[in-house]
Amino acid sequence: MLQRPLALVQALISPPGATLGFVLALTLPLLFVPLLSVDAALLVAVSLLIALVSQGRTAMAVTLRYVLALMLGLYLGAVLLWQSHPELWFRRWLWRSWTAALSLG
Repeated sequence: MLQRPLALVQALISPPGATLGFVLALTLPLLFVPLLSVDAALLVAVSLLIALVSQGRTAMAVTLRYVLALMLGLYLGAVLLWQSHPELWFRRWLWRSWTAALSLG
C-alpha cells in the first residue's frame, strides 16, 4: 500500500458506480445520515477498507460478515448523530423524508 498508493485508490473506487451504489444502498434507510456523521465514518472505516480492497470479482464482492460490520457502524453512527442533534428529529419534513427513504430502501 505504501509503495503503490495509486493502486490502492483505484482498488477502492473501481468500479465507481458499484462502489457509490453500494454505499448509498447501505445508507438509504438511514436517510443518508451516516454520510454526514464523523462517528459513523470512524466506526466503518476499517471494515469498509477491507471490503473494498477484497480480491473478489469486483471491489464490491463482499461477504456477509463485512456487510454486518458496516451496518453496525452505520446504525451506531446515525444514533450518535441523532443523539447530538435531537432538535432536528422533531421536524415534520424529516419524518416524511425518512419514511420515503425506508420505503425505497
